[in-house]
Amino acid sequence: MAAISSLLIVYTISKTPSLRTPSNILILALAISDLGGSIFSQSLYCALSISTFKAIMNNSTFLAKSKTFCQPVRIYFRILSYDNHYYSYLHGLIVFNSIMAFVAGVNNVLVICTIARTPSLRKPANILILGLALSDLGSSLLAQPSYCFFLFADIQHDVHRFCQSGKVYAWSVWMFTPVSFATLISVTADRFLAVELHLRYQELVTTKRYGIVLILIWAIGLVISVSTIIFVFKTFPLVITGSVIIGTLICANSFFLFKISRVIRRHSLQIQAQQQSVQQSIDMPRYKKSVNTMYYVIGVFLFCYIPLIITMVVHSIFRKDTKVTRYMYTFSESLALANGVLNPVLYFWRIEELRKAAYNLLKKMWKCDTESV
Repeated sequence: MAAISSLLIVYTISKTPSLRTPSNILILALAISDLGGSIFSQSLYCALSISTFKAIMNNSTFLAKSKTFCQPVRIYFRILSYDNHYYSYLHGLIVFNSIMAFVAGVNNVLVICTIARTPSLRKPANILILGLALSDLGSSLLAQPSYCFFLFADIQHDVHRFCQSGKVYAWSVWMFTPVSFATLISVTADRFLAVELHLRYQELVTTKRYGIVLILIWAIGLVISVSTIIFVFKTFPLVITGSVIIGTLICANSFFLFKISRVIRRHSLQIQAQQQSVQQSIDMPRYKKSVNTMYYVIGVFLFCYIPLIITMVVHSIFRKDTKVTRYMYTFSESLALANGVLNPVLYFWRIEELRKAAYNLLKKMWKCDTESV
């Protein structure tokens, strides 16, 4: 019922021009949030509740089974004697992640609406930005709220709810992080194709084809997320498969970045020698700006995720659970989730056309709202 009602609200507002006012846009955002919660959170909650009931009924106590039941999120839960300072720290993280989730949701909805409602922005490169915004929006609607419940359950020592929220958090992270990573590599590949194909770029690279690429990326993300459920007790195959996929993507991204840097360096040398550029089909200043924007997005992604990767590597090497480990995990996870807040800021800062279109869209909605009053 919640999914049907929320979907009806989203469809009604999107199809009725007179309802596209600032106040109704907030209602639209809430409806999208409720829709995501009804599709993902409630479904997972029901599945987890059934699993919990079965665990209790299998002639053993729940606490005896809790370690196995919590296996997908065991790296986050450590039975240690925490002090009040740590609990205050967790409360602060809950507030921080709640604010970040709201800001990320609003900003990414603005990016999505701006690209969707501005015909001049419906270019292949912007379709990839739209894909990143959708991934960040999904993270703000599912991963960050479930992580807040996860931390709150840790404070309350509620193992049952800790397992439920932890699994939702883990599965959503396995869903949206690979999608963001793969889409980011697609952005790099797009900049590579722009210099490699020259005049054929506009002919071969189309919005429709990039839309198909995004669908494939999301399908792969869904498969990875579902695999964490199917192979919940078989982490080794997941680690091997994940390592191979990530290694391949990193190698591909490094190749694209190397080729792009060579083109830009060659162009700079040609300018210094006062020679005519061989890349006449490319607006090089505009291309350089788009490449620099890509570097910023990649840099922010690495800034947000490298601390978590370092924490996981250090913990896997020493395999020692301490208060420092918990501080490192909770901080690095919160920083990784904050990536969805920073990306829209970069888009509006670096892409002038997107910034102006968003401003015009907000101004138009404000005008409609004042006229309706």
